[in-house]
Amino acid sequence: MNDFDVDNSSTPSKDRAMIAAAKSNRATAIGDCGILISHRDNWWFVEFVEPMGNPGRPRLLSGNISTGFAHRLGLMTGPLILNPRVETLNPGSDAWSAECNLLPTIEGGDPGAIDYDIDSHVLDGEADALHQRLARVAIDSHLFPIPAGFISVLIALPQDSAPVLTIRTSVYARATCELLTAYYTPEHQLKEPWRDISGDLVSDSGNDILGWMPARDWIRPR
Repeated sequence: MNDFDVDNSSTPSKDRAMIAAAKSNRATAIGDCGILISHRDNWWFVEFVEPMGNPGRPRLLSGNISTGFAHRLGLMTGPLILNPRVETLNPGSDAWSAECNLLPTIEGGDPGAIDYDIDSHVLDGEADALHQRLARVAIDSHLFPIPAGFISVLIALPQDSAPVLTIRTSVYARATCELLTAYYTPEHQLKEPWRDISGDLVSDSGNDILGWMPARDWIRPR
């Protein structure tokens, strides 16, 4: 791979600005600022280093509010009443920004193999489309690590409008992942800047792009 493949534009898109921010501020990351999002039938908390930074490690949530937090909120808990759920913190929403503290459901467990209760929560508004997409990408990349040779979209992006080989999780049961030729065009659509080779939004036919690789020898764009 060379400079032709990775875009180093002096006027970066929001995706590119977030990649740069994540690289420069990783050492000062704040672990309790991020997005609560419902994805793949579970609730997740995805850290963001800063508002214009890339997502950090996603944490699987149990879906419950801790007993201590429920008492502090004045919510009733007990053996005859179900513990309050995450969705009660912002009814009607499936993705919002918040400052949270997480309480592991198993003390001393592997942080990547356990889930967490919400132990404090300060709502910071609805999550925008860009942060929701990046949070989903972080979760899917955590659950389904991309194969060697592909570049994560959270690390670098190709040149604008240059066709590349991309990978994403498949919506079909016969395969975990699928490949497609696509290109990145942030000036057209911030919510979904990836388009397939026909020009359609990749979200029209499946999931978010997780990674890419240069493939000029195969694609040979005109």
